[in-house]
Amino acid sequence: MQPEFAPRDAPFVKLTVLSKSELAEWCGNATETGRRWVEANGFGAEPTEVLSVPDGSGGIAEVLAGGVSQDPGHDTRFHLASVLRRLPAGNYRLANKLSQQDRDEAALASLFAQYWPSTRRNGRSHSALLVAPEGTDCEKLLAIAEGEFLVRDMVNAPASEMTPGCLEKVFRRIAEANSADLRVVKGKELAVECPMTHAVGRSSEHEPRLLELNWGTSGPLVSLAGKGVCFDTGGLNMKSGRAMALMKKDMAGAAVVASLCSVIMKLKLPVRFRALIPVAENSVSERSVRPGDVLVSKSGVRVEITNTDAEGRLLLADTLTLAEERESDLLVSFGTLTGAARTALGPEIVPFYAVNNRLAGLLEEAGGRVRDPLWRMPLWQPYRGMLESDVADIKNSSSTAFAGSITAALFLNHFVRRRESFAHFDIYGWQASAAPGRPKGGCGQAGRAVLEAITEFLL
Repeated sequence: MQPEFAPRDAPFVKLTVLSKSELAEWCGNATETGRRWVEANGFGAEPTEVLSVPDGSGGIAEVLAGGVSQDPGHDTRFHLASVLRRLPAGNYRLANKLSQQDRDEAALASLFAQYWPSTRRNGRSHSALLVAPEGTDCEKLLAIAEGEFLVRDMVNAPASEMTPGCLEKVFRRIAEANSADLRVVKGKELAVECPMTHAVGRSSEHEPRLLELNWGTSGPLVSLAGKGVCFDTGGLNMKSGRAMALMKKDMAGAAVVASLCSVIMKLKLPVRFRALIPVAENSVSERSVRPGDVLVSKSGVRVEITNTDAEGRLLLADTLTLAEERESDLLVSFGTLTGAARTALGPEIVPFYAVNNRLAGLLEEAGGRVRDPLWRMPLWQPYRGMLESDVADIKNSSSTAFAGSITAALFLNHFVRRRESFAHFDIYGWQASAAPGRPKGGCGQAGRAVLEAITEFLL
């Protein structure tokens, strides 16, 4: 799907979003006909209300919509998307006076409103389109929206249609569309470059692989790692049926990286990037990794497997070691790593880990600006003891139920030497219930915040 804005020179209808207090002011300045129309229709500027005000000649003079809820328990992000989904086909220009941040959010909301899951598209075309507010960076927001649609399509795809081979095809299309280089590593070569990815993926009929996407010839180097587990049964420590139901989304980290790469290339940001995506299925067979096995990582660190359902960190650990063979100015990893992250912060707020206070501050500020909520979590070193092993250098999972997201981040940090330029995001990748501009299903998380912070941190 290609999101779009309404042409600036096309006819449009004025759209005014009003709070209850602003409605009173509007009525005070309106014509008697307009005021009576509002009263007759019982329009009270509730968040779900939309009212077309006639112009007296059979047309629409203006559309009024309720403003965001003042209920502190209501998510107000991208409210305009829900307004546009209720409007008839046509072009609309927002009449409200907004700050730059609010203009950008409104413009992005209008683009997000145009997304339909592939199973529900059925030839749908865009109906209510917004004229981009003055001062909006349309190129940037269109690229971001296209990237978000890519994440949603990838995560929403059933595992039978997003196998490791299919995931490779997505990255190949991205590479070809942007003249980037894609390297694919499989088989014996993978067992050398990413031995733990190979070990996890060998249980599946779909061959594991490493995807390496390189772009750019000058500027700071950004290295991106994204967990690409196309389906996760939990391995021999098998998940329950209920827990396994959403495991098609276990490649959401790879999807976020695909989106971020696509946006960086479309905007031609003055950076180089190297994206490393370890891809596998965590299945059950006679070749499955077993609890008690000891795997030798790419770095030579010996890892005791105490839980085969803690496989994503194994894939990322080798990938981070590989990334460090070239000195990155910024190294970022994304993965649907732990249920503990959801227990701590729920499905919408992404916990992240960074030792560099400046980097962490920039990420949190950027997340606030672009409405991509993040929360910095502590890399509490005393918890490193939870990963101590009697038979190897480190365990892949703590034996306790405590601090699961923190111990996963501590595990990854064990494989990173230049930690001042490293940040890790424990994402969910799924919109648990429909919200404005965000239908239930796959969603991008942390990518917009990282995109916003990249230029501030590096340039």
